[in-house]
Amino acid sequence: KLMEAAFHLGSFIIRLEGHDGQELTRFYMGTATATLQVKVDGSFRAGFSLSSVGVVDLVTKGTLFPRVVQSLIATDAEIDTKSVFSVDLQQTKRGDRDLAISLAAVEFVAPPDLLRTLARFFAEDGGDVVAVHAAPPPTNFLKPDDSTDLSAQLAVAWKEKVKSQKSWNIRCEINAPIFVVPSSCTDPDATTLILDMGHLLFHSISSDPPSQLMGWFEGKIDMGSSVDYWRFEMKNFAFFIGRAGIQDWRYSNKLSTDARPRSYIFEPFSIALDIGLEN
Repeated sequence: KLMEAAFHLGSFIIRLEGHDGQELTRFYMGTATATLQVKVDGSFRAGFSLSSVGVVDLVTKGTLFPRVVQSLIATDAEIDTKSVFSVDLQQTKRGDRDLAISLAAVEFVAPPDLLRTLARFFAEDGGDVVAVHAAPPPTNFLKPDDSTDLSAQLAVAWKEKVKSQKSWNIRCEINAPIFVVPSSCTDPDATTLILDMGHLLFHSISSDPPSQLMGWFEGKIDMGSSVDYWRFEMKNFAFFIGRAGIQDWRYSNKLSTDARPRSYIFEPFSIALDIGLEN
């Protein structure tokens, strides 16, 4: 190995206190880890992971939702990971790249009492305001160029990939956020709106592409051209009404035995899209 580096950031907590000294909420973040391995032949591997993240409600007494933001790693049925977020990028000495991104489900709750308290906290006059004037940026600061524009960089990288016939294997797997809006955080029978954005998956197809998609490209592409195949899937997107006391939306495959039938505003639905891109 030419170089190996690792950076670890331990967990930390940020507390927000009101003007009377009472703690209102608490933000916590788990361990973050970044790694990089570089070999003499030009191959490398880089990664990043975040173990957990959350926000605690310390305003609502007797709340059924003590954590208004939390990662649902333990109940995650789609992604086998111990991190709420992770990225892994590898490159071979030939230049082939493998990229894997995963995100566990994160639940966001809108507690009425906490939101009202925070609104008053930030609306109150906190004292004198000091204005700071910075020097104007350079005239070309806001003008995108090939070195700073992300889309341009991706276009250049894609052209290089096609020209050198390198492979890109990408897998982006996301358990999308769950948004919860309860009418009350203390009443178990309170009506609760739940928007579950389901499970998203975007990945390249390196072997056995769909036959119908392959057939469509036959006779339509130029000699010497190749086709990259991709798939996008969205599963179990739903919008429904539940109860604050039975939080079964966190357990997609383990519904509570005493849960009442859900009242769906949007029934769960899934879509899949196969894509072919001619080089």
